[in-house]
Amino acid sequence: MGSRTETIRVLHVDDAPAFVDMAATFLEREDDRIEVITATNADEGLQILDEAAIDCVVSDYDMPGLNGVEFLERVRETYGDCPFVLFTGKGSEEVASEAISAGVTDYVQKSPESEQYEILINRIVNAVDAARFRERAARQEHINTLIREINRRLVAAETVDDIEHAVCRTLADATPFRFAWIGEPDADSPRIVPRTSVGDADDYLDEVTLYYDDSPRGRGPGGRAIRTGELQVAQRIRDDPTFEPWHEVADRYGYESVAVVPLSYGGGQTGMLAIYAGHPDAFDEIELSVLEELGETISRALQAAEIRQRLESRQAAETTQTERNYRTLIDALPNGAIALFDTDLHYTVVGGAVFGQLSLSPAEMEGRSLTAVHSATFRDAYLDHYRAALDGERRSFEFTYGDRTFEAHVAPVRNEDGAVVGGLAMSQDVTDRIRREDELERRERVLREMYEAVSDPSLSITEGIQELLRIGADALGVQYGVLGQIDGDDLVLELTDRADGRELGDGDPAEGDAVPRDVTYCERVVRNTETVAVGDVSEDPEFSARPPYTEGGFSCYVGAPVVVDGDVYGTCCFYGEDARPADFSEWEVTLVDLLCRWVGAALDRRETNARLRAQNERFREFTSIVTHDLRNPLGVLGGALELAEMTGEKKQFDRCRRALARMDALVDDLSTLTREGAVVDGTEPLALGRIARECWSTVETDGAELRIDDDATIRADENRLRQLLENLFRNSVEHGSTTPRSNTRGDSVEHGSTDSRPEADDSVEHGATNSEGSGPETDTADPLTIRVGTLSTDDGFYVEDNGMGIPEERQGDVFEQGYSTATSGTGLGLSIVEKMAAAHGWTVTVTEGREGGARIEVRGVERV
Repeated sequence: MGSRTETIRVLHVDDAPAFVDMAATFLEREDDRIEVITATNADEGLQILDEAAIDCVVSDYDMPGLNGVEFLERVRETYGDCPFVLFTGKGSEEVASEAISAGVTDYVQKSPESEQYEILINRIVNAVDAARFRERAARQEHINTLIREINRRLVAAETVDDIEHAVCRTLADATPFRFAWIGEPDADSPRIVPRTSVGDADDYLDEVTLYYDDSPRGRGPGGRAIRTGELQVAQRIRDDPTFEPWHEVADRYGYESVAVVPLSYGGGQTGMLAIYAGHPDAFDEIELSVLEELGETISRALQAAEIRQRLESRQAAETTQTERNYRTLIDALPNGAIALFDTDLHYTVVGGAVFGQLSLSPAEMEGRSLTAVHSATFRDAYLDHYRAALDGERRSFEFTYGDRTFEAHVAPVRNEDGAVVGGLAMSQDVTDRIRREDELERRERVLREMYEAVSDPSLSITEGIQELLRIGADALGVQYGVLGQIDGDDLVLELTDRADGRELGDGDPAEGDAVPRDVTYCERVVRNTETVAVGDVSEDPEFSARPPYTEGGFSCYVGAPVVVDGDVYGTCCFYGEDARPADFSEWEVTLVDLLCRWVGAALDRRETNARLRAQNERFREFTSIVTHDLRNPLGVLGGALELAEMTGEKKQFDRCRRALARMDALVDDLSTLTREGAVVDGTEPLALGRIARECWSTVETDGAELRIDDDATIRADENRLRQLLENLFRNSVEHGSTTPRSNTRGDSVEHGSTDSRPEADDSVEHGATNSEGSGPETDTADPLTIRVGTLSTDDGFYVEDNGMGIPEERQGDVFEQGYSTATSGTGLGLSIVEKMAAAHGWTVTVTEGREGGARIEVRGVERV
């Protein structure tokens, strides 16, 4: 498998060529980072993985040959943790369990809607981001291990040749490097001549000629490194015009990238270390930074080796001039110190650039014993190492001085006869290196903990997000982590975390509370849809005037938007009570961005699961009502057909037609209930009176009258509003007769329409009907009047009739599916009304009208 770039290369394997091509088109259109390579079976997919750099595999389950899980197992065997998303229409717990056991990264079920691709893109991007973070952490650990190994070999090396060979050998043996060599400027020409080389192509140096002047062969990375004293890199040798003189040779040996590190041997002598890799873009920013430091470390080792060789070639009783020469070399040593001591453990020559950062000076040490210069703690811990040097041993150790950490190496100094005549102590300030290593380890731990939190199957989604908030707050060194959900102009504190268990701001507000968004720091995140980081709120004029600072004392903040299904769900924010001495680092901001992506992915899964559960519930309702309510009209139809065959009577055919009409009405209502979504996609301003009149014209009114008491413009989905009003009008017209009942009020209430009588329509009845359910019993009924108007609270509207009304004790039951007070009702009409209202977020209640009829009130409606 190849290298990773910002482009996300996706291998999509599906045995349906048309589908896989369509999916590729959707993915590449929706996210321009994604590049899709397709295959129609697993074997073809494995061949592509051998030949191309793939960031994520998307695979179907049911395929000829290897199925999706078997394909996943082959990928895991060969390519390790390459992100693998199972994208299949075969959804079952068995398949999901098998895929999880095989190590699937994610599982997405196909659906007919295009939104499946948005979900798939989200899962692909999250999986690749996580994989790249792990890869970066591994590369950082790899380079740190490499540097530690080089340092170990440098300590063991005694001569310049030993150091050069140790460095080249270590680098050439380390992945992904293949060849390393050290060169220096020729004293008699502008050529660069090799000193040491190790790797898989020593003959390469025989075929190339390098210069360090400004000629074409001196403008390559090697020449530039020697001229400028700065690290040079060619990430893509084939595309680098400065490498043109050596393109053919490098291509033949398979070298794709090179980094050149300048070296200093001391005394003005310079050189270079070239490191070659077999693939492009082999050196990231961290590796280049470490290589720069490595160059300094090697230079110090080379300089120290030069010094050590000179010291070991001289006897202790050299002249003052010789000591002055030593001192010149020692004083020029960067970022370290060198000290000579005699057999009585007295310092004789001390120097080094590091003393400019310490309270101790070389003059205070020279001529004094180690016991007089150093503290009792230092003597107890390290004096034996100096004595060991006088016994001919080499020792290495670390010690601290002030707030700095040093790595020290002591070695014996011998005369020409090999006798030990003193010792050499070389110290290097490794404070920054140790801090960097500690920080890299901390970052790796944080990323590992975050990954474990989102992948732990024992945690619920809420528990996983809570754990992410805790990890984020701890990593950022702040007290609070908060997940806020946008609710209109408010921000609802959905989850909060604090190490001592207290709520945000000592309990006020707390989880579940809503605060005005425009007074929070998160308002800027939502407004700009981007990450906001403020290390010291007091220096931000906008934030410092807001309550979180003026009342809560939150002095630093970093937050990012949480995106769910393409929309901003809310924010994930972290607050601290103390201002930071510096702004949040780039890594910290990136960490919050990644955390918010993972939170968004978790919430997206939660919403997807909720939608699936709601859809399954609607299907269960549909099945239950169909099996229950269609049984009766089917029975009527069967019996009537049998009688019609036997007798030929017209009334039997009439019974058949009524049964068919009943089933048609029932199917229409059931389709409405199961087809419409639970939430409207969008609303628009609509005139309530106009829509009411248009709906009235589509209903069989049987002489009833519509009156608009007052009008208003409301925000609604027009189709669902029409369905709501039409069902209310039909309910009033067909069941709101003003003719007195022959029986007591409401005595025909039944649950469901399970008798074998003819069926008519699908609304709850309020008036009396004849035995066939076809209308009023007499022609003396008062005209039915239906009124539409707005509520005095300005948050809704009503539909009211002057019919018989609904008994108070039964008003709470009329919205139940299958509930009807008529022998011919489906019990679905007002259930549809409630569904259409709920899709807008409205509520529906039943009460008594001003003339004793039924009054339906719809509340929660937005007025324009």
